[in-house]
Amino acid sequence: MADKLYISKVKLPSGKDYYIKDTEARELIENLGSPTHFAGVTTSELTDGATTNPIVINSENYPAHAGDIVVHDDAEFIFDGTKWVEFGDLSNLGELAKKDSVTLNKGTGDNVLGEATTFTNATSTVTFANGAG
Repeated sequence: MADKLYISKVKLPSGKDYYIKDTEARELIENLGSPTHFAGVTTSELTDGATTNPIVINSENYPAHAGDIVVHDDAEFIFDGTKWVEFGDLSNLGELAKKDSVTLNKGTGDNVLGEATTFTNATSTVTFANGAG
């Protein structure tokens, strides 16, 4: 069979150009799908570089595919087709990061930072070369 030949437009005798949709290219792009996909929260123990597959999501086995993103505990992972790669870890955040509201005891009146708070400014020097403009 001969090599495929492609055209992108046709000029009619009237001089008008008609552009042709590239059906084959559109089908190939459609078949690529989304490069990433949030699969869900897994109860499977995952670590950076783990090859665990399938994993468990919603108490069911889930066969991982390249581009799948999952959360396990405070860590986020993406599957590269062979292994899990950790790309986010929230476990080092302190308790304040997980609160919806915070109450601050700021003191009263002019002493919002406390009674014994003092500020001292440092001495600074400014020099202009060739005079001021």
